[in-house]
Amino acid sequence: SFRMRQLLGNRIGDGVEVNYAYPMAKSVAPFTPGDWNNIYGVFSVTQTMIDADAIFMFFEWARPGVNIVVDDVLIQPTTQDCSNPIFNGDFESGDTRFWQTIGTSKVDIYQPGHNSATALKTTERGQFWSSMSHDIKMDCLVEGVEYGIQGMIKLLDPQDQPLECNPSLVWGTNGQQDICPSVAVRIVTGNLTVDEIVGAVTGTWDMTNDGWNQFNGKLSATADIVKADSLTMYFTRYRNGMNIAIDDVVMAPIAAEDPNQLVNNGDVEAGDARYFNVKDGGTLAMTQPGYNSSSYALVVKDRTSNGMGVQQNIDNGRIEAGMMYKLQAKVKLFNLDGVTPFACDPISNDMMTKCPTISIRSQNPSEAQTQRVAAGVSGSWTSGAWNTIEGYITFFPNELAASRLMFYIDGVRGQIQMVLDNMELRKTGVILSQLVGGNATATS
Repeated sequence: SFRMRQLLGNRIGDGVEVNYAYPMAKSVAPFTPGDWNNIYGVFSVTQTMIDADAIFMFFEWARPGVNIVVDDVLIQPTTQDCSNPIFNGDFESGDTRFWQTIGTSKVDIYQPGHNSATALKTTERGQFWSSMSHDIKMDCLVEGVEYGIQGMIKLLDPQDQPLECNPSLVWGTNGQQDICPSVAVRIVTGNLTVDEIVGAVTGTWDMTNDGWNQFNGKLSATADIVKADSLTMYFTRYRNGMNIAIDDVVMAPIAAEDPNQLVNNGDVEAGDARYFNVKDGGTLAMTQPGYNSSSYALVVKDRTSNGMGVQQNIDNGRIEAGMMYKLQAKVKLFNLDGVTPFACDPISNDMMTKCPTISIRSQNPSEAQTQRVAAGVSGSWTSGAWNTIEGYITFFPNELAASRLMFYIDGVRGQIQMVLDNMELRKTGVILSQLVGGNATATS
């Protein structure tokens, strides 16, 4: 800690202004009793420090009766650029510097990491929201910019044995037992604290990579966030008592996206299934090439029923009341071998021959889900070729106000593989007028 003293005059009896700053550095894990351990911290020089006549550094917070021995104490200029506002996200420093905890939890180094020597893990998690946490450098945020948060996550029991979770299940709605953790940020402004979910595990949980799976998130630097006193990233909605390990955590600006397209990574050109989850079962995989010779398409396989498909949460805060939106996706269908084309019938309602559809589902806590089919295959079906699912929709008030709004594709019979690309929920610029005659008016 630092104690700063500024003399308010040059005579005996003149006042002294004293200020404190703490903690300037903390002990970091791993901590080995009886051995030399690291204390690490970073601070910015403030005007109070500049104006001080003297600054005293001292070590504290060890329990009474314990002696403190220090060596190799160093203060030197350093820089922290904004290429990744999450510092020590690969944990190759070998310690937990820049990371803290939220809730009842501890953090420590976990070995091995994801294709590396070290990662970070929690221990003794007391609540579902207990986890490691990281204060994001506020100076790096630019208002109006969207930032992607990405990393690797592994779930562990108290004996460090890998666990599985189901990314398609929803916390609360589907209980807690097999729910995957969510990525959240805590926004603190004065006495106001707001927690916001910004990411999750996507795709299908895979145990073949030593239990490591990818999580993805998106943070919009709104005016409220940029003006906040602090912004902290952490993990939540995972059952207490079980532990979380993370590695390779990065945060970076996302290239400008089409503001009228509400489906994230709809062309899957990210090369993975980020932002998508399986719906009611099945497995997600990538294939090449995609539609119109693009690099990638998304495969939904291992389906055993019509209800199995792919889904994505939609930010209904971006939806305009009365606006018409176009739903669209390119699709191919194959039999179980993934090679033999399957032909569906666009006008059939038979469970064995019907084509896939796009639906919208809304969900509020303690209420039943509501859903409706919003788009179907247009024209006749061409086996082995790309076909188009298409439709138009305006959103109902309950959908605009829902705590969770989903876009999903399913409907074709089980055992059939769906290959998907260019999935869209796009603003058309047309508002359905309530004037007599129901004429639609275009907006810019």
